[in-house]
This record gives sequence, C-alpha cells and structure tokens, in this order.
Amino acid sequence: MMKTALSIIQAVRYKMNLSAPSTLITLTDPDELQMLHTLYTICEELRAARCWPQLKRKHSFSTVDTQASYQLAPDFYSPLLATHYNETDDGRLIGPESDETFSNMTVMGDSTINYSYRIFGRDENSASAAGQLVLLPTPSAVQTVSYEYLTRSFFLPQNWTASTSYGANAYVNASGNIYQKPTGTATSGTVVPSHTTGAVTDGTITWTYISAPYETIIADTDLVVFDDDLIKLGLRAEWNEDHSGEGQIARQRYEERINQAVARYKGPYRGNMCGKAPSSRYTTQYKSWSL
Repeated sequence: MMKTALSIIQAVRYKMNLSAPSTLITLTDPDELQMLHTLYTICEELRAARCWPQLKRKHSFSTVDTQASYQLAPDFYSPLLATHYNETDDGRLIGPESDETFSNMTVMGDSTINYSYRIFGRDENSASAAGQLVLLPTPSAVQTVSYEYLTRSFFLPQNWTASTSYGANAYVNASGNIYQKPTGTATSGTVVPSHTTGAVTDGTITWTYISAPYETIIADTDLVVFDDDLIKLGLRAEWNEDHSGEGQIARQRYEERINQAVARYKGPYRGNMCGKAPSSRYTTQYKSWSL
C-alpha cells in the first residue's frame, strides 16, 4: 500500500531521534527541507532504474494527414519497447530505428507497409508544431497509434473516493490518472473518473484531467509510488552520508532492498527437460536496462 510522503519522512525522522514536521507544504527548517529534497533525489534515482510496473502508462494519439512528427505524452520518461502499434490496421510499429537507418529510409525511400518510428529530441512545449515521435512513411490518413511508456511522475495525489467532500484545487488519482478540482468545495459522486482528456462531472465536482508529470509534493496527502521501505532506507543512507559520512551499511541495505523489490516483479521460470536451460520470463535487474 502506498504511503504519503509526509508519513514516510515523519517515520524516518522519529527513528533517527529527530524532530518531525507536521506538514511538508510550508517547511522552513533547513534539516527538514533537506530531507524533503533528498526524497526527490531518491525518487529520481529509482525512476532511472526503469523497472517499476507502477510507472507504466499507455498513450494513444490520432495521426494527421501529411504530418510525420507527434508530441510524446507530457509525462513521458522512457519508452517500453515493442509496445508501439498502429491500432487502426492492427500493425506493429517498427523501431525505434537508429538515426542512420531512419535517415537512410527517409532519403532513399521506405517500402514497408507498417510505420517505422524514431524518438527524436525532447520538446516540452505543447505549442510546438513538430514533435519527438517521428513516423515513416508520413501518414496520409487518420489512424490511431499507441505505445506504452514509463511516466516521470513518482508521486500521486490522494486516492479518489466516492461521496467525499473535496476542497478547492484538490487533486486526486484514479487508476493512475490524475485529476484536479478547480474551485469551491463539493462532493464526489459514485462513478470513478476515467477520462484522459478534458473535464468530466462527477457528482457535484468537475474533474479536469492533468497530463503534466507529478514530481513535487503539492499536498500532505500526496502518495509515493515506490515501496515505502525502500524510501525509508534511502533517506537514512543519504542522511548518514551527508551528516556523518558513515552511511555505508545503510546504503548496502538500501540497494539490497531494491534488488528484493525488483525480484518481486519477476515471473516464474520456464523450461523443459530436453531443451536449453530455463530462463526467466521477466529478467529486469536494478539499473540493468539500456534503452
């Protein structure tokens, strides 16, 4: 079960016989601010491992006639390879192609039926005319393209619950999607929001879908998506290293716990008595991916 960032920091500071904050929103104490920003650093490090199922998302978009480039999902961090499809034609997108191959195909011509693609550059300006996912050949019709990816968001707002009063500017999450209630105090209905564009009314609340990454704490009810035991060990390791230079044991425990957490997401082994040695269905190791 996900824990709030506030409860995690409180638990760590109590364990270390330090004063614990009652809120993370208006911190002024330098030590407490340092621990909050250390939390951000640890989450960034875990995200960089690119092996956590809780970061997985799916993005779909419609192609436009004569347009080859499209914006990535606003919270895009890293692709999940072999998940790119042209859903209209039930075809797999070929790629990501190397720069050399894609340039050659662009200049010399492409004879494939399925789209090839390349992820090119990084542009977070939604007003840009181009984009970072480039298709070849250039689409000549409206089709639905989709891919799965890892999100940049390592926090989630409080869980949406039915028949609950929410204040102005409240954020909630439902099925990994993030929504904001712009104004006033109102009560949610009984139907879980699921839209991924625009705004939908739920009870007496209009929830607006938020596509931007959720990387900083906005409310004390915000949840950390990673295992709380990992975060606690990481905070203690970083704190000891910064303040006493003796965080080696805590760092070792932290990295061991990371590997244990990754191991939980491995599937069973498969094999037979006559074939080659069995292999794991899911072989991700901490910091072992190279995309």
